[in-house]
Amino acid sequence: MSAGKDVGQKAKDVSEIAKLKMDIRSKEDFVEKQYAELGKAYYEKHKDEENAETEEKTPEQEHFS
Repeated sequence: MSAGKDVGQKAKDVSEIAKLKMDIRSKEDFVEKQYAELGKAYYEKHKDEENAETEEKTPEQEHFS
């Protein structure tokens, strides 16, 4: 009888873990979409600024230019 309970509990655990993983992924997707929207909004607000190209670059940025 104990083995049957163990199997049943394992099935519940696996099911709960799967639900939690789906919930985490859903929340990660939401955060990614919000981050993209924030980036778009920032770009739209600043795209016409003239000093975007003349700002001083960090050494890391110079390396990749």
